[in-house]
Amino acid sequence: MIKKIIIPVIILFIFVSCDENIVYKAPFKQKPVLYCVINADSSVQFAMLQKSFNDKDNPGNNYIKDAEVRLTSNNQSENLIDTSVINGNKKIDLYVARNFKPELGSKIKIEAKLSNGQQVSSSITLPEFKSFLLDQSGLIVPPVIDPRILFISWTLRKASKNLYFLPRLTINYKVRTNKGEEFRTYEIPLEYIEAGKKEIPIYPHIIPGQSILYFQKNIETAFREISKGDSNKSFYTIQNLTFEVIIMEKHLAQYAASIQSFENSYSVKIYEPLVSNIKNGIGVFGGYAKRSEKVPLDTDFVLSFGYKFEEQ
Repeated sequence: MIKKIIIPVIILFIFVSCDENIVYKAPFKQKPVLYCVINADSSVQFAMLQKSFNDKDNPGNNYIKDAEVRLTSNNQSENLIDTSVINGNKKIDLYVARNFKPELGSKIKIEAKLSNGQQVSSSITLPEFKSFLLDQSGLIVPPVIDPRILFISWTLRKASKNLYFLPRLTINYKVRTNKGEEFRTYEIPLEYIEAGKKEIPIYPHIIPGQSILYFQKNIETAFREISKGDSNKSFYTIQNLTFEVIIMEKHLAQYAASIQSFENSYSVKIYEPLVSNIKNGIGVFGGYAKRSEKVPLDTDFVLSFGYKFEEQ
């Protein structure tokens, strides 16, 4: 069965210090590649099994079929189903569990037995915390305390150690088009860097700390960018500004840093050097949770761009 799933793109740029249990380079021999990222906020989980190098008899498909893949956590366990999904215009073969929602802080094990008898496995502990608290003091756009800087900080109550964070500040808006209203998002970069006649956005890295700083000039640039080249500014309606934090355990953070990108829960670049925590194979088994809060917007600030403001 092929199902269409829309997956958000997450770009990670950082170097995270390595762990002695992580292997940074795969040897040049065929090994199973297992990639599974547990979303603690969902009951649907994905895993991918591939060959580490092209099969000369079938170079177009490295996917390993007919494996027995199982997730186990505390009092629950589920066998994953061999299936396919559509990501964009591309068909992706993978394994899926549809009723596996582990608790924060739980230990999870994944095991895969291939048809040739090979077995790979890995274990992680999900991030643990009791609550996510965003510091609301002086939090508004444009900033009041220092008009040049928006400082955002957050706290996790009773959190586990060795957690990493990917923060994102996003404009949520809708646009009136010939086809009707379209809902869109625009992530605000930390910085814009000039490259010739273009401005290249630079987004937040994974960080071990719990705060981030945005310059107001870059926030203003982002608000202008959403309607760049369109004179019909009144066709744009700002709904809200959302601050989101992706909270990762260390294996996922280290893997993402090693390949400089993390697209979604079932993408892996097996041709690049890997940080691996997979026994008898290569790849990554990791986990994360997301938390988000709205950041207040000043009405006059939004209207100054010619946009409408309907706070959601």
